[in-house]
Amino acid sequence: MRAPASSLRACGGFKWGGLDDPNLVESVYGAPAPIWDGLGLLDYLILPHFESPGHPETEAVGRTVERFRAEGLPHRTLRDGQAILRDGARTAVM
Repeated sequence: MRAPASSLRACGGFKWGGLDDPNLVESVYGAPAPIWDGLGLLDYLILPHFESPGHPETEAVGRTVERFRAEGLPHRTLRDGQAILRDGARTAVM
């Protein structure tokens, strides 16, 4: 299952968390709208810096996570220092 395009757009700029508005890319930067589908390797969104004390985006990411949970959007959170390892069909947070 792929995440809906609206959730990909939100994640790309953490709009729901209060950070960059991805809808402004074209008007602010004069660049074409970004492609939000990524490489299609994962069927969920990654929200980094979750519950990472001292990181300036932690609070905004927390709000985004709350919104994603409330809307049932597939996602995984990562704290600073964590990474996702994908090996074939196996995926683990390290």
